[in-house]
Amino acid sequence: MVSTRRAVASPRRGILPRNASPRTRRNPLLLPSLLAVAAGLMGVIAFVAATAFSDPGIALRTPGPIDPSVPASGRTLGAADAPVVIEVWSDFQCPACGQLARDIEPRLVGEYVAAGTARLVYHDFAFLGEESLLAAAGSREAAEQGRFWAFHDLVFANQAGENEGAFRTERLVAMARLAGLDLGAFERALTDPALRAAIAQETAEGRALGVTSTPTLVINGQGYRGVPDYAALSALIEDLAG
Repeated sequence: MVSTRRAVASPRRGILPRNASPRTRRNPLLLPSLLAVAAGLMGVIAFVAATAFSDPGIALRTPGPIDPSVPASGRTLGAADAPVVIEVWSDFQCPACGQLARDIEPRLVGEYVAAGTARLVYHDFAFLGEESLLAAAGSREAAEQGRFWAFHDLVFANQAGENEGAFRTERLVAMARLAGLDLGAFERALTDPALRAAIAQETAEGRALGVTSTPTLVINGQGYRGVPDYAALSALIEDLAG
């Protein structure tokens, strides 16, 4: 998904070049279009097949479990001293972000994060509307309760259009219940103006770094737009890890 706003010039070298354009910049990590479509369809089929009912009348797709041996802290997953840091700028309503979360991140976690080679860090770039803000606020409360990645996976497993009710309060609460969260604190977080201000601030910080579309990955300081080809991403991680 591409923001319509002009990006602020990057204050940090190596993130996204000033002359980079989502349409013209060649990116070695972008998936060929046919493979992206195929992977996306397979992800949709897989998650539609796994359906659970957490509340009467609310059907939710449930992702696989998270390896409890992988260290998690807030919105970070992986060892603090991992040589490769992958920062993900994302909007919970963005379809391409959903593809990244469902198809790429589980492989990253299994092969590199669990091994201590890479660390994932999630950043909000919430620009698609009210339901993006609601989901982001809920995810921050999940992080406070030590359950961010479980909630993150549930939200991305249950995308269904933008601002069409997929992330309305009732459904997010149902996801929070599945993630094992304190529901009272979670519901309060959804309307907390301080959380909304923090989400807006982080989104603005992303724009200042040159982020104009989601997902954007910043890997050891270098930015890449779009869903990466896993083989190219794997090769990059191994090269950076030495």
